[in-house]
Amino acid sequence: MPGPTVMPAEPRHWPAQRTTRTAPGSRRAARLLTALVIIATLVAGGISMYRLLERPYRLPLVIGAVPFWDLPQSLQTVTDHRHVIDEVTPWWYSLGNDGSVISEVPGGGGAEQGVLNRLAATGVGLVPSIADTTDHVWAPMVIQAILHDPTRRHAHEQQLVTLATTRGFTGLQIDYEDLTLADRDIFTRFISELADALHARSKVLYVTVHPKTTDAGYDQRNLAQDYTALGRSADKVIVMAYDWRWSTSAAGPIAPLNWVNDVLRYASSRIPADKLVLGLGLYGYDWVGRQGQAITWRQADTLAHIPDVTSGWDPVSNAPYLSYDRDGAHHEVWYENARSLTLKLDLATRYRLGGVELWRLGAQDPGFWTPLTDRHHTPS
Repeated sequence: MPGPTVMPAEPRHWPAQRTTRTAPGSRRAARLLTALVIIATLVAGGISMYRLLERPYRLPLVIGAVPFWDLPQSLQTVTDHRHVIDEVTPWWYSLGNDGSVISEVPGGGGAEQGVLNRLAATGVGLVPSIADTTDHVWAPMVIQAILHDPTRRHAHEQQLVTLATTRGFTGLQIDYEDLTLADRDIFTRFISELADALHARSKVLYVTVHPKTTDAGYDQRNLAQDYTALGRSADKVIVMAYDWRWSTSAAGPIAPLNWVNDVLRYASSRIPADKLVLGLGLYGYDWVGRQGQAITWRQADTLAHIPDVTSGWDPVSNAPYLSYDRDGAHHEVWYENARSLTLKLDLATRYRLGGVELWRLGAQDPGFWTPLTDRHHTPS
């Protein structure tokens, strides 16, 4: 960069044309007019002076899901990245046929406690998920029967409160999926009652919801969830902004950026931004026709380095993909990597959300941790 210009000493007699001076009042008026034009331009572009001067927004909360079927890798991830993970949601509580809450950690109660002790040793908060699965299959009919029976519903709420208080959890996350419009009001009531019971014991309640861009959404399970009402009761609402393409759909990106933006636009119009958490899928699918197998980033990365596998980046969905042929079948792979996930992190900061939840820890792109750390508010 060149140095400052050094002005020569003023001569005793400037040429006549250089002796003209602008009146001080006129100069001030010109500067004021220029400033007003700049401010008007910024405001027209949707940028306030306050936003220009404030510090960059940092995500206040990062939650990581630890599934029961991949404990070694997910636990190691928590240990390695505890500086950026604030809370962990152990994903292993399901429902028995009678509606009881059961653990699916291999090895039983002793093994479960050992895992919980290891997680607690990292200093992260524990907010386990309770899912409406039975025998490893989504079974909404079990929880539906409970919700619509006041006696069973209240007993279920008490069992959940006991789980939270006796195990030293920070709170609970309810992940009851595939309900219907007929369950909408009673599910809202259940969340309200459970939130009151947990708050009375200084515990938090998070609720996981299906993504949608209107209240009706795409099907019955969207209609079952009243974003506005759930947002009033729950401390956090986690929007699962993934599976735009799923295991039995046509191949395609699981979370195209424009769709995630539409989901957040709607969700933030119904739920306070500081309560809203963006669910990020760290995985993908390997499709043959309309049959897809779940695939981790690590598996996709291994495929990408095989010579006859074609890899690329789709600029429309902002997602990576692979394609290859095996045993006479054409495979199409769409997944998430550090590049695609970073773009979604930027959406989360743009909407000034309450945080992100990572589904799931273990075998994710290691390049993702740097941008996540950069956009995270590390508690002092």
